[in-house]
Order: sequence, then structure tokens, then C-alpha cells
Amino acid sequence: MDIHGDQIQGARRQQEDSLAWTSLGDFQLAVVADGMGGHPGGDVASNAAIDSFVDYLRATSAERWQQPPAVLEAALRAADARLHVIERDDPALAGLGTTLAALLFAPDAVYRASVGDSLIYRLDGDRLARVNEVHGDGPMVSSCLGPALTRVDVAQLPPAKAPHPRYLIASDGIETLPESALAEAIGTAVSARAAVTDLLTRIDSTNAVAQDNVTVVAALPDY
Repeated sequence: MDIHGDQIQGARRQQEDSLAWTSLGDFQLAVVADGMGGHPGGDVASNAAIDSFVDYLRATSAERWQQPPAVLEAALRAADARLHVIERDDPALAGLGTTLAALLFAPDAVYRASVGDSLIYRLDGDRLARVNEVHGDGPMVSSCLGPALTRVDVAQLPPAKAPHPRYLIASDGIETLPESALAEAIGTAVSARAAVTDLLTRIDSTNAVAQDNVTVVAALPDY
């Protein structure tokens, strides 16, 4: 897969999102985390969660990789545990939390792992659909890494109906744009970098007064 990501701060005082993409042997990983706004250390939480998540996956033995969903869930719980250690060591960061959404591309399958309200989309032919659970209602998040890990969403994605599906992971600031704009940007892009640039430019051009941080990672077939 051709994978690329970037972010904008929007109208917020600081950037609390984090992102990463990397190769893990035969797998490719893309991940976005959105630090909890209004909580202390949102930027600390999102960075630490991604670092812990990726480190856990890198340290996983080849034998355990026979069950990718179990490995991904364990990595989420390791990231959650890391935030509790940070909170214990620095009381000023009590309550720090973050979402996390990831896609793992295997040679013959795609797996999702998410907690919170960050979004994973798949463009299947001309149909864009969210393919992960969202743990929240409006501004309220019902499950997140840190203060309230009550539910995780880990599963293999069902096969796409059309050849060469395209993927997008994003923090909820992307919701400034309608899904039709997301589909157009992803569907017409010649590369993952071009898709990301187009999406962030579109959001900037809306000049939304209360624009949230926006982080996007696009994954397109590498022909």
C-alpha cells in the first residue's frame, strides 16, 4: 500500500493528534490518535499511545502474528496501560486520554483496531463507508485509552466488493467535510500524499471558526 499522513492544528491552541505509519515485516500499519480535548496532556496521551501501540507490535513474535486481531487488541491494552503509568508518575496529567484508530494491512487481509471516536473509512468502488465502531455521542466519548477503556473494536474487515479499495483514517476534525468530499478526494487522488494534501486543503478553505485538530492517513493501492 501507498500510505501517507499529515495534520493541521485548526483553531485549537495546540496540536493534540498524533499519527504514524510503518512496515512490520509482511504487514503495513497506519494509525491515528486524537488526544482528549479538555483533558490534561492530550498531546502526551496521543504520542505515548501510538509509541506504545507500535512498540508492542514490533516486539510481537512471528508465532503470535497468526492471530492478528488478538495481537491488535493486546497492543491497544498495552497502550492503555502505558497511559496509566504516565498518570501515576505525573499527577498533573491525571485523566489524560486519547482515541486510537489503526489499520493493519496483511498480504491477504485488512484488520482494524480502534477505540474512541476517530474514524476509519473504506472507499469500495464508488461507495465510501465507515468501517469501524465509534464509541461516543456528539462530543462525549464513551470509551478511550486512559480514563475509560470500556470497549475496543478489533476485527478483520470483510472483503471489498470492488478491486483496489482505498482507505482513510482520521481524527474527528475531518467531519468538517461531508463524506462526498472525502470520497472525491480519496477516489481521484493519484497518490496517498495527494489525497492527504487535498483533504487538508479543503478543510483549511472552509475557514471553520471552531475547527478541531485534523489528522488524516490515507492508504491507496500501490500498483
